[in-house]
Amino acid sequence: MKRKIIIVAISFCFCIVSCEKKYCVKVIKDSPKTTILSKSEINTIKSLFDANGVDYSNYLFSKINKPDELGYQRVECYQFVNDLKVLSDYVVFRFRYGILIFVSKNLAGTIDLDTKPLMNSNDVAKKFVDAMKQDQDCTNKDIRGCFDLEFGYYDLNAGGYTTQNFIKAWKITPRKKEYPFAYINDSNSEIIYYFNGIFRD
Repeated sequence: MKRKIIIVAISFCFCIVSCEKKYCVKVIKDSPKTTILSKSEINTIKSLFDANGVDYSNYLFSKINKPDELGYQRVECYQFVNDLKVLSDYVVFRFRYGILIFVSKNLAGTIDLDTKPLMNSNDVAKKFVDAMKQDQDCTNKDIRGCFDLEFGYYDLNAGGYTTQNFIKAWKITPRKKEYPFAYINDSNSEIIYYFNGIFRD
């Protein structure tokens, strides 16, 4: 009798695990070698950085503007440290007549964290879905759809020149969409920031 109870209990546990919802997820892994700009744009950026003695090997470039009438030009990019993207902020390098005059924020430098996630992708998706269910502006299509996830570093003090405070984190969005999105703390599974793309007065 005791043996039967144990077998039933084990079977029940397996049922709970197997019945847990599995989400449709795609984990994205970018790198500085990823090219999202044209070859001519990348060559222009490399020339600008070389001329100013700036190493560009740890940046994923996302945008470059043509020089305006006053010679100002912007290059936007994401940083990589330990081969992981810094998710919290992109960096803007500003040039005038080819001379670097401004960098939008402190660069990350060394981050003394490993590169192994604690959360699995399904748990990240579940946390995001729970947040979307509380959002009256989210559609059922987003909640029931697939998700894009990216693992990297996040600066809790992002947005200025304050002391940096990096953690490991996830960024998640509905598949191939900008909004809604969330950043989730990998160490405690808490949502750092959630935004559905709607600004209200």
